[in-house]
Amino acid sequence: MTARASLVAALAVAACSSNAAPDSPDAAAAPDASRDAAADAPPSVFTPTPFSDTYDAHSVLANRCGHVMNIAGSEPAEPGHYPLAIFLVGTNAQYDGPGIVDHVLPLLASHGFVAASLAYENATLFGAAQNCSLYQDNASCMVRNDGDYVAGDRRSALARLCGRAKVDCGKGVVVLGHSQGGLTALQTFHFAPVTPPPGEPAPRFVAAAPMGVGPTGYLLGIPVIHLDGCVTAATLAVDPHELLVVNGENDAYFNGPHADPAGGQAALEAVTGRTCAAPSWDCRGPDGDGYVLVKKTQTSTGRATHGYMDEPGGGAFEEPNWSSAETTDAWGLDSTTRWLKAQTLL
Repeated sequence: MTARASLVAALAVAACSSNAAPDSPDAAAAPDASRDAAADAPPSVFTPTPFSDTYDAHSVLANRCGHVMNIAGSEPAEPGHYPLAIFLVGTNAQYDGPGIVDHVLPLLASHGFVAASLAYENATLFGAAQNCSLYQDNASCMVRNDGDYVAGDRRSALARLCGRAKVDCGKGVVVLGHSQGGLTALQTFHFAPVTPPPGEPAPRFVAAAPMGVGPTGYLLGIPVIHLDGCVTAATLAVDPHELLVVNGENDAYFNGPHADPAGGQAALEAVTGRTCAAPSWDCRGPDGDGYVLVKKTQTSTGRATHGYMDEPGGGAFEEPNWSSAETTDAWGLDSTTRWLKAQTLL
């Protein structure tokens, strides 16, 4: 068990161990005293409500954090202060597509996250134009802006989201993403947020759950991008115990020239630094960190490609076996969300 998990367990035990008599004033006051930790209090499933905002994203042409772009969000309707989840879509994907606003964000919010999907300049073609610098530039503007808190202004996505009334970024910020979005999400850990005003908790990046990633990108079986400088376990700023990575078994972009399970396992081991005997579909530690390969037989469509979470003929992020709260498999969104929530201070 990680130190964070031990702390959470200790806090949970302490919260359940009261010496007050059932009829004492202290016993009557105890429920109200825990309202600030509403993400742990009943109900266990929260009611998602949408919101929207903007932030100063990275501009590739201007090479600065000055491109105003949109945020789509969902947060619990119930009062309380919740950790933050940031989701990043991949190349050419729509930040506020139906799969995101109807499935991904509401599910995250139902587990007690304030959840946000960020628009960013993600239309760069797959190939040599995608590289570590691109991912890090985009991530940097999401995390910090020199104008944050100047004259009360909030410009970065993180500063704006952490300023929402229901967010406590001191409880933890988690990042998810697919493909270019997952690669960008991993880079957020390299950057320190601007120190917030006195009395506001400092944001803490605590876990990442990228999907469809690897240190080498292939196009028609030919390696076209090389990300050893920012996507391998040795170069990531993420603690390996705070990382859960999922690829489809036939990911043609990142599972090597043959887009097979063996290549997928090799890519995932390079990113996570965790190794298991081959073939391995589920290589996670006792705390749930590590990697998972999605089998074709686990999806409703019999496909486990780069977009295993998409529904062919339907839409992005609408594969029911991935997005449904009923899916208990480790590769599903619900299980991933539960793991991410366990990394936060509830």
